[in-house]
Amino acid sequence: MAEEHAARAWKLMEKIGTCMLVTWDGGRNRARPMSVTASQDEHAIYMLADQKQEKIEELERFPLVMLTFADH
Repeated sequence: MAEEHAARAWKLMEKIGTCMLVTWDGGRNRARPMSVTASQDEHAIYMLADQKQEKIEELERFPLVMLTFADH
């Protein structure tokens, strides 16, 4: 059953293609929309970001994140 749920989650991530990336800046959560490429075979979710953006600094200081996907 758990494998079925995981497979469905990967298919939804691949289909949706956009998520909210939630980071922590040390005082509050920040959510930003991000385009994603999900690869179940690699067990990876890829995103591109400009290295000069604040989210990169937040990720370096606080590397735990949350991703939210919505299938409307």
